[in-house]
Amino acid sequence: MSDSTPEPPASPYGPAATAAPAATDPVGEQKLERARRGLRIAALVSGVLSVLITVTLVVLAALGMGTADNHLAGVGEAVTFALIFAAPVLFVIALNLLTWRALLRPLARMGVGGRIALVVVMVLVLGIVSVALVAALLFGGFFLGALSSTGSGF
Repeated sequence: MSDSTPEPPASPYGPAATAAPAATDPVGEQKLERARRGLRIAALVSGVLSVLITVTLVVLAALGMGTADNHLAGVGEAVTFALIFAAPVLFVIALNLLTWRALLRPLARMGVGGRIALVVVMVLVLGIVSVALVAALLFGGFFLGALSSTGSGF
């Protein structure tokens, strides 16, 4: 008995050329790369801002200004404490942006159900880890500040 299904025509480019087209869309790849580039730039900006704020606070403390002079009131106090809390928050935001950048390719390849599940899990995990990391960074900063102000040094 012979098989009645016709054979696909031979391609001069080999058997892979007659197979189904690839699932990757060039327009989708461009959007994915643009999104990854945007997240990288946002992470870089927030990380650099975190470092600059930290350096600014250290310089202010070395000059006896900011929280070191204990004469804070009004706008000066609000700005100083906002900077103290902004530095670790911006650092954690930069880490979260890098995490989401790393997840963009796997998310683009997943089905809708898997994509939703991964996003929900990552939001919960990153939320909990972010709060713990900001608290640890703030505690570490205040602890090092207290050690350096007592004169014990390292």
